[in-house]
Amino acid sequence: MTPRQSAIMAGERFYSTGRACKYGHAAQRYSSSGECVTCESERRERNTATRKVQASDWYTENKDRKLRESASWYATNIERAKHQRLEWRARNKAAVAAIYARRRAMKLNATPAWGGELTELIEREAFDLALRREAVTGFKWDVDHMVPLQAKSACGLHVWNNLQVIPAVMNARKFNKMMWTHPGEWLRDAA
Repeated sequence: MTPRQSAIMAGERFYSTGRACKYGHAAQRYSSSGECVTCESERRERNTATRKVQASDWYTENKDRKLRESASWYATNIERAKHQRLEWRARNKAAVAAIYARRRAMKLNATPAWGGELTELIEREAFDLALRREAVTGFKWDVDHMVPLQAKSACGLHVWNNLQVIPAVMNARKFNKMMWTHPGEWLRDAA
């Protein structure tokens, strides 16, 4: 009986022949295929790199289509998407903490010394307004930076005159895009 047959009979995942594979690796082999573990690992790395390049190329060519499809899926699966986000956050607490730490650092770096006291006052008032609007309307409101703290074409400041209170769904849609950058401008798209 061969070492592979013995491993299969014993229900073992790996076996060893004591000889190098045809590529010179002296690694164990998989019982299921007889393939060298090192060869299989290298093949997977090559395939992963190839798939990443292919996916990136496809996304570049089909970005608008993908964004439309994603928006359509989200619109019809809001609760499911919310549940998936919550599950991801629960599984990735370190990543979430890193994201919030990066956001806090960015906000600190975007807060000039000359705007401190007034900005703190307006910020508290804005968060209070968001809570009051939520109580009245029944949906969530966010405090938004009109010019995002980190956008592709500009970086806004965390100052009193760059804050606005808008519906959370609009803020999520805005993300870090240069839209609704003037007071009240978001109202024309709110309907």
